[in-house]
Amino acid sequence: MKKLIILLMTMLIFALVSGIAAAREISVNSTSSIKDAVNNAASGDVVIVKPGIYSENIKVSTPNLIIRSESGNTENTIIKAIPNASVFNVAASNTTISGFRIESGEPGIYLVSCSGCTITNNEFSDNEHGISLSSSNSNNISENRVNSNKMYGIQLVNSEGNKLLNNSVNSNTRGISSITSNNNNISDNIVLN
Repeated sequence: MKKLIILLMTMLIFALVSGIAAAREISVNSTSSIKDAVNNAASGDVVIVKPGIYSENIKVSTPNLIIRSESGNTENTIIKAIPNASVFNVAASNTTISGFRIESGEPGIYLVSCSGCTITNNEFSDNEHGISLSSSNSNNISENRVNSNKMYGIQLVNSEGNKLLNNSVNSNTRGISSITSNNNNISDNIVLN
């Protein structure tokens, strides 16, 4: 009987701990804040952003977050920076950002000292830099449209082992820049003008 009670107590504790650690989906609409949702998210959560125009600067410091537009359509889910800052400043590993039009940032997305991040299916325009990586390794930057930014489309600084695949980089002052960054896979990108 004593063994049965211990077994039941162990299963109860396991069930409680598992329930506490379950990932949540956090929904954001155009009358709420992406920044607040990200700040209140826990590791493993998914922040789903409904179509709309958002004016925000978002710092991501919790690892293992997925931040994505509900529609996946960059034309109807737009984030504009509040001036002189990045739209997304990511300092947390294993972050995914997908499905947004990102405008007016310094840069649009800035990865700093993080790894395992995925930046995919976004459109960047009218930023100082579209996407910038600083001391960030083993990230995946793919299927983005990085057009008409003031300086660099994509910039790598002291960053290694990243994959830049199938991006369209057009009409930026400079397309893709790699400064003191080694062992990156930069392939199948279209870089024009």
